[in-house]
Amino acid sequence: MKNAPALVLLVLIVSGCATRQPYPIAWSPLAASQGCDQLAGDWGDTGTTGKVDTSLSQVIFGRRFSDSTSVKFSFSERGLLVDVANPATLREPPRTFTDKQFVCRDGMLAIRESRWGGGGNELGFALGREATLLEFHPSVPYLVVKEKVSTTGVILIIPVRQTEERWHRFERMPVS
Repeated sequence: MKNAPALVLLVLIVSGCATRQPYPIAWSPLAASQGCDQLAGDWGDTGTTGKVDTSLSQVIFGRRFSDSTSVKFSFSERGLLVDVANPATLREPPRTFTDKQFVCRDGMLAIRESRWGGGGNELGFALGREATLLEFHPSVPYLVVKEKVSTTGVILIIPVRQTEERWHRFERMPVS
């Protein structure tokens, strides 16, 4: 079949997509800051993307915790500790990110994660890898998060790629 390479190339091109949400114009511009220490503390779990409500626990953990009210960032010699608080004083297990999983640069905290997954769905069997980059920027009195998710995989025998980029904003919780 003479056209097989062209057909494969066409499938690869057609099966990929990208969506990019621009930084909301109404939000304050991001500026470099001295260090990541100003990100420490409690941030509201409910925020906005500029259009719809969003959840900080879902952005970080990949799922929203029921009744979560805030997410706390703290830095220690073990790394970055992220803790989700619930109003009934029930706490989800805190998550520690080691120095190999996050970086602090010009006051911006970046966390990079990836995971493999697979299973059946209405389209057939799928297998893929999801890579997430979260950038946390202080923007007084907000925490602004740039989320970039890249998914590469196979559904049936068709390769697929998708990249999404979204912005989220969360308010700092009052100190009690």
